[in-house]
Amino acid sequence: MDLLYPARLVFHYERLMSLAFAMVERPVSVLLLGVGGAAMWRFVRAYLPDCAPTLVDSDETIIALARRWFYLNQPVVHDTAQRFLAGTMAKFDAILVDLYGPSGPAGSDEVFWIRCLDSLAPGGCLASNWADFAVNPNVRPMAEALAAVARGRGLEPIFVTRRGFRDNLAQYVPTIEGIGPDALDGALERFAAERHLPDRGRGILENCLVTRHFPVD
Repeated sequence: MDLLYPARLVFHYERLMSLAFAMVERPVSVLLLGVGGAAMWRFVRAYLPDCAPTLVDSDETIIALARRWFYLNQPVVHDTAQRFLAGTMAKFDAILVDLYGPSGPAGSDEVFWIRCLDSLAPGGCLASNWADFAVNPNVRPMAEALAAVARGRGLEPIFVTRRGFRDNLAQYVPTIEGIGPDALDGALERFAAERHLPDRGRGILENCLVTRHFPVD
């Protein structure tokens, strides 16, 4: 966390994940699956004050650390993402999945992704963060499961990562028409201008590979 500017997203993958909001016409609700250091929560509070966040995390220690050191001051649903999605009837304009434990990404299958997409409001966008995607053999099957569920609904995923594959991979499933790889720059420019993002969002998509498929053969 940047102590001078706590709402600033320090890591590039966090800024990539924030692009989910650029793919929604007017985001008024967001589901954050995974609290971490509460970076996305602080970003939402600062730059999307009209967007209500719902936070879910299964690790009491993570929640406590976020409260003590990272300014988190709103309730968190202490539950697994899977159980929360299975039990909620709420719809969200954006769902950001960032679920990691000591051994890496939390397991996610087609049932989980079906529940995620079922919880999206019309015109919403899902985003998932994949770390170590180029070397961790567990990542691609989960990312492909999300892609398969999306395509089964007539939706096309978008994958974005820095060239060289040294950073995380962000996978998006936008449901609004007209959002594809060629439209990302325009969506980011509009979002940055409307929300007064730092540096007008410059650098988020620079030197990035944007594709419809998992970027590693």
